[in-house]
Amino acid sequence: MIYAVAKRRDLGAIARLLSETFSERLGQAGMRLPAPMLIEHSLRLFYDADPRSFLIAQQGAEIVGYAFAPHPKSALWRAAVIRGHALRWLWQWPVGWRNTGLTPLRLMMTVQGRGELPPAAWRARQRNEARLLVVAVRPDLRSRGVGTTLIRHALQAWRHRGVQRVTLPLPPDDEAARRLLLKVGFRDQDGAWNRDWTVMVYDL
Repeated sequence: MIYAVAKRRDLGAIARLLSETFSERLGQAGMRLPAPMLIEHSLRLFYDADPRSFLIAQQGAEIVGYAFAPHPKSALWRAAVIRGHALRWLWQWPVGWRNTGLTPLRLMMTVQGRGELPPAAWRARQRNEARLLVVAVRPDLRSRGVGTTLIRHALQAWRHRGVQRVTLPLPPDDEAARRLLLKVGFRDQDGAWNRDWTVMVYDL
């Protein structure tokens, strides 16, 4: 298994994996993902804002897992305007995004929250604090340490980029994600923002 920073050409495979991994979960929450092509377009926005934000696990020629770990100072809105993503999103909205009730940013947030939006306080981060991490592994390769290794690589990348703390809100019923984070070294945060969310913390 090879772990590396994703290339722009990998975004299509990441989009397909995201769709395969999360469509059923979001469907249970009454939401549906847009087509993989639109997901890929939204991922390009995040990639252009922060090219080092996607880490991949590759087996042979296939991408079998990824972690989305953006830096807190990523210039998301600047990339949206300068690289033309905002205009493209407006053009795609009537035929692709409107029926899903999602936007590119909301897509990443609801995927993390399994169909729910984290509390508003998740946005009030310090410049050295990251609060968004999405990890996906191909179903047939789960429980083999791929997700754990991806998270450890994400933490190491954040550390090298000056992040000092990672704070992640999780739905309280997502025990699988909580166990995975505890295994890597996260801890439960005291005095969480919202009693309906479990907040995990990792000090780098």
